[in-house]
Amino acid sequence: PPREAISKGAVVILDYLRKFNRAKWTAKLDLSCNGLTYVPLEVIRMSNLTQLKLFKNELRSLPSAFGGLVKLTSLSVIDNKLSVLPPELAKLQMLKKLRISYNEFVKLTPVIGSLTRLEVLKADNNAIMALIPEIGNLTRLKKLWLHKNKLLA
Repeated sequence: PPREAISKGAVVILDYLRKFNRAKWTAKLDLSCNGLTYVPLEVIRMSNLTQLKLFKNELRSLPSAFGGLVKLTSLSVIDNKLSVLPPELAKLQMLKKLRISYNEFVKLTPVIGSLTRLEVLKADNNAIMALIPEIGNLTRLKKLWLHKNKLLA
């Protein structure tokens, strides 16, 4: 477990380990509200994951190795400190739901345009000032949440 989990004691450590064990069978992992400042290596190694929730942590970046999670259909990194997504996210061609709300994005990262299976993009409550042309590539998009940004008309 990362030091943030270890510092919280045995109960948190055991819960953390249980989540990983469960994820081996369900392909769903929720590491929300753990105070994580980085994505643990053991997450990156779980190539079978289809859903990953990292809500309410302290993440400032996602590692480039994130591109190895090619089976992900849903990624939620709501309420962190992210301002950019790594280009390697383009490898997540199964991704249907991307939730990046409540972060520090000033603009959407162009890599989003390569996620052509995306159906839901939640990017509300950031500081986004303009849309990027690549958003036009998202022809399957059904829900686009951009409220509470700084979009200019």
